[in-house]
Amino acid sequence: MLNWDNYGILKEIIMWQILSEKDKKKYALLNALYRKYDPITIQSLSEVSHLSQRSVLNYLDELKVDLFPLSGEIYSSNEGMKLLLPDSIGMDYFQRKLLRESIGFQLLEYLFFQGEASCSELQEHFFLSSSSLERILKKIRKSLEPYHLKVSGSPLAVRGQEFFIRRFYTRYFFEAYSQDEWPFRNLDKENVHRLLKTHPPYCHEYSKFIKSQEILFQFAVSLTRAQKGHFHPVYPVSFFTEKKLPEIRQELRQSLTGFPLGALSLDTVLDELSFMKLQYTTEYYKERLEKDPGFQESTRELFRLIEETTDLFQLPPSKYWPFLIELYKLLQLHVKGKGHTILPDYLLFRSRDFIIVTHHQLEYPFFYTYVTSYFKEILISRGVTVSEGLLEEFYYTLLCYSEDLTSHLFRNFKSCSVLLYSHLSQNHAQAVRDVLIANFNSMIDVEIYNESVLTTEELERYQYDLLVSTSSVEMDTKSDVLYLHFHEKGYQISSIYKAISTVVDKKKADQMKRIKNYMDKKETLKEHPLTEATFTTQYWK
Repeated sequence: MLNWDNYGILKEIIMWQILSEKDKKKYALLNALYRKYDPITIQSLSEVSHLSQRSVLNYLDELKVDLFPLSGEIYSSNEGMKLLLPDSIGMDYFQRKLLRESIGFQLLEYLFFQGEASCSELQEHFFLSSSSLERILKKIRKSLEPYHLKVSGSPLAVRGQEFFIRRFYTRYFFEAYSQDEWPFRNLDKENVHRLLKTHPPYCHEYSKFIKSQEILFQFAVSLTRAQKGHFHPVYPVSFFTEKKLPEIRQELRQSLTGFPLGALSLDTVLDELSFMKLQYTTEYYKERLEKDPGFQESTRELFRLIEETTDLFQLPPSKYWPFLIELYKLLQLHVKGKGHTILPDYLLFRSRDFIIVTHHQLEYPFFYTYVTSYFKEILISRGVTVSEGLLEEFYYTLLCYSEDLTSHLFRNFKSCSVLLYSHLSQNHAQAVRDVLIANFNSMIDVEIYNESVLTTEELERYQYDLLVSTSSVEMDTKSDVLYLHFHEKGYQISSIYKAISTVVDKKKADQMKRIKNYMDKKETLKEHPLTEATFTTQYWK
């Protein structure tokens, strides 16, 4: 069960503690207004934002001033209050503003670029008294603990394992700055961008899944840390690092000859770029699977998950390496941090595409439950404490690096494959197809029957759920047949809709029956686990 504080903010998101009470209250009110399409009364605003009515009125006045430069306003009528924003502005604008205007986060950003600073320097830079600075530092220290970081020493600096420092700051810059902004004054944006474009630190299989702004900020954070003498995290010694890392570095050295690096050191670029490329290149992991018994053991259950879900949910063979690698990394992070809290990879706000997890929870609950149950078993077997949020993070990772998973599930559970036959011509069939697509959109996939005459033999060549014909069909077919009625007002869409709904309901029921039978069978197998025969060398190819 998720816990919410008095402002409608998740208590689990501990970085909210850095924000001032006033900033949290104003954001809660703005968020409540943003989520309402219709006008909302002061009383209702008070209830949904968890603020008193007096506080609501006071903060509304401040928000009106904040919105003025955006040409936005809070419109008041007898029905209540309504937030009006330009079409080009979304809630992400205010989320970035919240981070950037917080003294606590400004202080963390200052320490990142300066490396270290004395208390007197921070007091002078941020116009703070010693007591105010100490209060802010106390909040920061408490908030950073679950990230395995601390602000300590004299002078003060953010300290901890390099991996966690880079992970934290990459996410901070990703949440605090838009794609048009560049906070790294120590780096030339065009130069860094050109470097990543010509020498991408990921392979082709990864390319469509990479978030360009995040990888850009990740590289910039890495370069900045390296410039200050903090080099990339130590990778466990194995053939992977002893052999592949030097190989990648040498290849990059040759290809970067003559590249205009500007103020960047070649050795720094080589170190950081080769380390990133090692993590985002599938061929290296395939080779590792062949030669590294530890990696084979660590990924065995993930391969089994791929095999079972592909079979059970009738999914096409997928290009699974990117999501397998990312799930492996996430699993290793939590296994190594066993006994400690490892917070999700965001500070205040989840990525905006996280909504697809909620979509799957609602639309494909069997798939979501099956996959997260599998993740839960894997995590528990490794001694990791499991939470709802952690399972969602694993599922989100799976979705982010899976190709067309949602569309495949939709076709299997929510749509109908229609085979369309026209006794007149292919042109007529195409016209009818356009009508069907216009009326039913994504509910159906329509394939045109290419022969001039319907025959049992030819029908066997097609995979479909429903045959729609412009002429009566008297032969026996493997699936339902619908004659396309035509009335004065056009095609009789209602009869088609009814037929499609019937087919979809039957498909869904059949799928659920298959899944239930499989799950029941799996329960009986717990006393006799699957053999290692399921883990075959086919995955090495």
